[in-house]
Amino acid sequence: MRRVITANEVPYTRGLHEIGDGCWAWIQPDGQSDNNAGIIVGQGASVVVDTTYELRGTRDMLDAASGILGDNPIRYAVNTHEDSDHIWGNQLLPADAQIFASSGTVASFFKFTPEKVRSITSTEHGAGTQWVWDNYVNRDVDLIEPRLPDVAIDTETELEVGGRIVRLVPVFPAHSNGDVIVHVPDAGIVFSGDLVFNEVGPAMNAGPLSRWLSALDVIVGMSPVLVVPGHGPVTDVEGVLRFKWFLETVRDAAQQGLERGLSPVEVVALLPWDSFAHMFAGERVIDLIDAIYREIDPGHRRMTLAETGAVCEELRSRIGRGASQTPSSEAP
Repeated sequence: MRRVITANEVPYTRGLHEIGDGCWAWIQPDGQSDNNAGIIVGQGASVVVDTTYELRGTRDMLDAASGILGDNPIRYAVNTHEDSDHIWGNQLLPADAQIFASSGTVASFFKFTPEKVRSITSTEHGAGTQWVWDNYVNRDVDLIEPRLPDVAIDTETELEVGGRIVRLVPVFPAHSNGDVIVHVPDAGIVFSGDLVFNEVGPAMNAGPLSRWLSALDVIVGMSPVLVVPGHGPVTDVEGVLRFKWFLETVRDAAQQGLERGLSPVEVVALLPWDSFAHMFAGERVIDLIDAIYREIDPGHRRMTLAETGAVCEELRSRIGRGASQTPSSEAP
């Protein structure tokens, strides 16, 4: 019989937390690019779900799991999508571990590089400089050597991990170009990658939004006991439905704004303030609106990084949350 706990029983603290029989969530709270990851253990074998933006995150996760992995070495890993905060720790995985990802992730794996991070964080972005730095700084950037997944999939794939089945369910493109849901049926657990942001401001890096919403329906249809989101506290089906409501609310406001000839910035006023202001990095709602505008109107010009940063900086000052970090000589 599987061990059943509730989402409220999983601490939202940095570290490795057991969330079910043979399942652990690596939680990294309150960081602009600090993601969640996970480890699934079978008899004599393990699979890692996602790595991290900074190498130290993946290293800390593997060190915390050393007692678990000693008799159950990592045989597989899964990158749920191609965003750098879920893949840049791949180089620390065992050389003989097979990394699985969707073909969409593999095709766009190098869309964002360490060189790009160095360029972004060494450039002034006007009034948005602090916000941009907070979102892109990577203290290990000079050490990162992106490691490409070994196996690309397009259809549902089952991994046999030490006598248990782990389902990989591609639903891309949605949030990103390569989203894959990782489902552990015997534990009732889903690792969603960035298909779910729980109490954290989301971004849409691909779309269309309709596919993202459909992907959330797929997760709900799996009836998981727990869902490990890409960012934020561990949640459940109700949390997935809350996030879906949020995306639909922003979509409806964006559609209304376009019809009224409003700018993405003006659309923020159409949203219930408490729909995003309570979120960590809730100011990123402006980037989500901007992406939806482009999806509805292909002629819409997306805001530059500096423009987005300036609006987000102003929004987070209104929310009452200042910069999460302070640029220093240690910044790359």
